[in-house]
Amino acid sequence: MIALLLGATTPQAAPHWVPIGVSQSRLHLFVDQNSLKPSGTLIDATIRMGSPTSVTGKVVLVYQYEEFDCTARRWRLTGYEGVDASGAVIVRSSHKASAPPLLPVENGSMGEENLETVCFLAKQHKSG
Repeated sequence: MIALLLGATTPQAAPHWVPIGVSQSRLHLFVDQNSLKPSGTLIDATIRMGSPTSVTGKVVLVYQYEEFDCTARRWRLTGYEGVDASGAVIVRSSHKASAPPLLPVENGSMGEENLETVCFLAKQHKSG
């Protein structure tokens, strides 16, 4: 079940989940290209993080709902869901109504990888 949750990197498995990379803590990150939605200068995106063992406690998969400002190179977390090995959501939080301030993306970080991937895909979608 965990392999299904993480999603194989083969195109047949989940073509809308685009690989971003692997973090230093061995989390595999993907962005759902179907989730990309422009909202003014921001782009909403769903980022999926998973691990073959656990992200934290019983959580093996996390969906983070994020907003990115490609020009200013800033981002913010607007919510998340943590899923266990059976696929059940066991933790959930939303900050959309009272969104935190946008934060700068640190060079060389996974946050930068997220931003670069989201902005590239949004640009491709816009021009395509």
